[in-house]
Amino acid sequence: MLIDWLGMTTDGGIKYNKENIRLENAMLSFGGNYARIKKTNDMSHEEFTNKLEEDTREKRKKFSEMIESLNDECISKQLKLWSDNKDFDLNFRKMLTKVINILSNGGELERVENNEESTSKRIEKLVDNGCYQIILTGAPGTGKTHDMRSYAEDKGKKLNYNQGQKSYKFIQFHSSYDYTDFMEGLRPVDDGNDGIKFVKLDGVFKKFCREVVEENNKVTEEDGLKNKYFFLIDEVNRADLGKVFGELMFGLEEGYRGEENRFDTQYQNMPTYKIENGKSVLEENDCFATGFYIPENVVIIGTMNDIDRSVEAFDFALRRRFQWVEVKANQVMKSKLEKMRSLDSDIDKKEMIDAAMRLNSTINEKGKKFGLGEAYHIGPAYFKSGDKESIWRYKVEPILREYCRSFDAEDFIVSCEAAFKGTEPK
Repeated sequence: MLIDWLGMTTDGGIKYNKENIRLENAMLSFGGNYARIKKTNDMSHEEFTNKLEEDTREKRKKFSEMIESLNDECISKQLKLWSDNKDFDLNFRKMLTKVINILSNGGELERVENNEESTSKRIEKLVDNGCYQIILTGAPGTGKTHDMRSYAEDKGKKLNYNQGQKSYKFIQFHSSYDYTDFMEGLRPVDDGNDGIKFVKLDGVFKKFCREVVEENNKVTEEDGLKNKYFFLIDEVNRADLGKVFGELMFGLEEGYRGEENRFDTQYQNMPTYKIENGKSVLEENDCFATGFYIPENVVIIGTMNDIDRSVEAFDFALRRRFQWVEVKANQVMKSKLEKMRSLDSDIDKKEMIDAAMRLNSTINEKGKKFGLGEAYHIGPAYFKSGDKESIWRYKVEPILREYCRSFDAEDFIVSCEAAFKGTEPK
């Protein structure tokens, strides 16, 4: 029923037969329109945002209460009043008009489960819209790496790759990663006379791009570059990105892909070798002999956790070269835990999902004074196995104490434990 949907969610859908009409952020739009507060000179930014949030919550509550008394017989009339009310968001009113038309033609409404769009689907939409450099960011344990790999694997199964050609390459950055690992560098190899010599070898990314170029060269002009190849970087901000990427910053610039945008690399003046049967062999017909370029059908996807204290910063020049997708713990909690705890009963799964979401809500509410927010939520991976007691003692409590290190946060820890276990604070 529409009443259930409007009363329970800020982003859902209404389904009529095979048609799915989405009312994106309906209640949120309603709250936003009624929560316009003028910021005075003596009001701090924090006071202003807190007041705005408070007013928005109040209006959402009233909105929910307003529809609770409705039934299916009078709902069309009420929708008509809302669709004519110019205080509502215009797009919201247009959607309501569509629903009214369905009802007037004898259609029935039913509530559609409010599942957050999967991360894989969000990646797919970006790639389909021409975004070939993407970063997934969010709290630890939200499944960013799994979703990134799953998307690339599923895409590979659907496309027609040559036999033996893999659709993606997966690597993980770390503090020792540098330009020679990623692009190119001098490496010691056997010289064939019981000695060694140094030759230029491709790094993992340049080698991947070389393989893609070779595959692209097999494609006829009529077919075009239909296949996409995915270069996946886990924990992208754990390396010194300036040292890793080097002049690749130019190649990552939007519009600077393809053969016509070649640029010189650090060891451009040296011939490139490759390793075959344990020996170094000169790279014949080197496609990058006159300069390197990123093929147009290479998609780069990375993952990162903003809150990690031991990692390098992602500077603004590099940030603007990527599209950013935030993966929020509570938005993916239900879908992830239902899969992770598939052997649990429906009741046990729901109890764990509710417990995890209560915990994250408490982190939001009571963790502000410690600087905690959504980036510090506990992701689904922490709850995938074990009972509440073991999960709390060995997984959740230690990381919360680490978050609050150097603070007197005992009351906060107690509140989080009570929220997770569903008990009263001791």
